[in-house]
Amino acid sequence: LHTGRHRRYFLRYGTVYVLRETLYQTVIIGIGFIILELFTPSMFFLNFALAALITALDYLIPLPKIGYLYTVAGFDIYLSWLILCWVAGLLIISLNFIGMVFSSLFQASATIIMVIGWMIFVMLGMTRGETENLTPFFTDFKGVLSVALAVPAMFVGFDVIPKLTEEINLDVRKIPKAIILSIVLAGVWYISIILAAGVLATDKIYKQNGIAVANIINYATGNIRSSRIIIITAIMGILTSWNGFIIGSSRLLYSMGREEMLPKIFCRLHSKYNSTYFIVHFSLFY
Repeated sequence: LHTGRHRRYFLRYGTVYVLRETLYQTVIIGIGFIILELFTPSMFFLNFALAALITALDYLIPLPKIGYLYTVAGFDIYLSWLILCWVAGLLIISLNFIGMVFSSLFQASATIIMVIGWMIFVMLGMTRGETENLTPFFTDFKGVLSVALAVPAMFVGFDVIPKLTEEINLDVRKIPKAIILSIVLAGVWYISIILAAGVLATDKIYKQNGIAVANIINYATGNIRSSRIIIITAIMGILTSWNGFIIGSSRLLYSMGREEMLPKIFCRLHSKYNSTYFIVHFSLFY
């Protein structure tokens, strides 16, 4: 693998055996996924867009509940909410269609908003928090396990960094350091938020109905409107995650198409926007 010719040979023929052995499994999984999407509630929108984005938007502006579809875990799903999620998806897809510059600009702007919201929340914890609210610090193993199950979901998306190697001015040898740094920063981010939330409110506030972090801000500041800043921060987090996954996946598919691991159409660029238009359309229909 020391020369480009050997790398191309390995990428072209080294995966033939793996692809052949997993072909039937892929077909079965694909059919199962289609059946799941047709005959069960959409897990994608429920877990990522509907449950998170809709809840946050509904807190800011009460959303119309039109076209009741079904109920999952006591949460009613409406057609109007799904349409709103689809519109948000179209906006993210459109950003990636018109080029990397616009999607990167959105990503940077949304990240700045997230950092501002994080600073406000942490400063509130440092100035108005009380350490007495952290007691009892440990109750039972059930609480530890419930948090441990959610932690892996927090540390996802770091594979986007190596996928975007061609788009960023970063030496390939520094990619591992960048990944480790991002993980450390994410750890600081989550730990500081958890500690700030712990010192700002009591256990009774956490158990109230609604969005927990909004209840904490309302309790700490005594102003209902102040929680809107944190909700906007949460919305930016949802959209940046969505946009980041699309950017990373499109670059990965583009590289695979260029190396002839996928059909050449995956590496075609738009004549005007110089974007991977086929992959963007593929993501839209997917």
